[in-house]
Amino acid sequence: MAWLARTHRLLPPALAHTCGLFMDVGIPLLAQRFPGPDGYLATLSRANDSLEPFTAIEEAAHQCNHTLVGALTARTWGVSPTVVLAVRLHHEYPGWAGPLPPQVGELVALGLVTDLLIQSYQGKNVHLEWEKGGAAAMARLALSPEALGDWEGALHQLFDLTGV
Repeated sequence: MAWLARTHRLLPPALAHTCGLFMDVGIPLLAQRFPGPDGYLATLSRANDSLEPFTAIEEAAHQCNHTLVGALTARTWGVSPTVVLAVRLHHEYPGWAGPLPPQVGELVALGLVTDLLIQSYQGKNVHLEWEKGGAAAMARLALSPEALGDWEGALHQLFDLTGV
């Protein structure tokens, strides 16, 4: 996220970096809290394979979700309220497409784009989140399909050079 933010002058790179670090930190915390074959990792698999809201599936199974846990963790660490809100809203696609404090929508959109590009590099597009929020993310960043392809090529080249 930081590299894309810096390269395309979207956001302060440190803000994007911090958001990227905390965006999914709730996932391992919930996996630790709810272990076992019917635990959080099974819920995560269901949420990744569904067009239903990701957080609704988590809440139905565990009465909490990774965005809330991640936002609370970020807040506890003293992270910027902008990042805390972006972490909290990163699966609420209709919610972040509207008016928000500055930079929150851009962080969420950049996170979704970054996730897509990383997964395409790894050959593992294993969830449906791009279908749910991709159009909103591209609109929020004023990103054309051609530009997205350029970002993908540049990021993949960076990954090849750095051995990621």
